[in-house]
Amino acid sequence: MIKNFYFFILILFLLSFVSCIPTRKLKYVQDFSDSSENSYAVTDRASKKIVPYDELYITVFSTDEKTAGYFNVTPTVSSNVQGGLSLFTYTVNDSGTINFPYVGKIVLKDLTLDEARNKIQLSLNEYVEQSFITVKFVEKDITVLGEVNRPGKFSITRDQINVFQAFAMCGDLTFYANRNKITIIREDKGKITYNYIDVTDKKIVLSEFYYLKPNDIVYVEPLNAKFWGIKPSMLETTMTYLTYFSTIMSALALIISLSK
Repeated sequence: MIKNFYFFILILFLLSFVSCIPTRKLKYVQDFSDSSENSYAVTDRASKKIVPYDELYITVFSTDEKTAGYFNVTPTVSSNVQGGLSLFTYTVNDSGTINFPYVGKIVLKDLTLDEARNKIQLSLNEYVEQSFITVKFVEKDITVLGEVNRPGKFSITRDQINVFQAFAMCGDLTFYANRNKITIIREDKGKITYNYIDVTDKKIVLSEFYYLKPNDIVYVEPLNAKFWGIKPSMLETTMTYLTYFSTIMSALALIISLSK
C-alpha cells in the first residue's frame, strides 16, 4: 500500500509540472529576434468618423465667458460615462448634421473629431473671438470578453485607445489567456471582420489593430492548458494537502516497521 501511495504522489507531482504554463507564454512584447531595435515608427491611425446618431460632447471656451455660455447647451447626465459626468451633448441626426446654437446646422457626417472641431471653430469665429472648441464622443464603448479579470463593456470618450489600455480597463489578462492570438471583431462600413493580433510580439505597435475603435469587441481565448490543467490556487492547495498526507503516511510506515 505504501509503495502504491508514493507512486500516486509521483504521478500527481509530474502532472503538476505538465499543467504549469511556461512564463514565456505570459509575457507581453517579447523580443523574438536577435535585433536590439527598441523603437518603431508609429503607423497611421484610422480615426473613427462621425456617423448619424453619434452623441458628441461639444463645449466652447472663451475669454468672454458670458458670450461663450450662449453656445453651451444645458448639461445632461450620461450614465455610460465613468462617474455619470455631466456633459454638453449633441446628437448627430440621420442626415449627419447637428443644430448648433446661433450658428445653425453644421454637417459633421464622415468627419473625424479634429475635422469636426475645425469646422465648428470656423463657423463660430464669426460670433466669438479667441474661442476654443472641444469635441469628443460620448456613450461610445469597447467590449472585452474571454480570459480577462473583469470582462464587460467600457466607455471611452476618445476616438480610440490601444489594446494594452483596454487590458488595463478590464483588470489585465488572466493566467490562462492566450496572448499569441487576440481577436479583434470590428464593424466598418456595414462589414464585420475578424482580425488577430499577437501581444507577445514587440512589433504589435505596427499593427493596424493595435489601436482600437469605438464599438470594437476584443476576445481573449484561453490556452489549451486550461482545459486539462490545474489552476495555480488549486495546485498550491493540493500540494499542501499531499504534503500533510505524505508526512502522516511516512510516520505510519515508520511505526509499522518498528513494530515488526
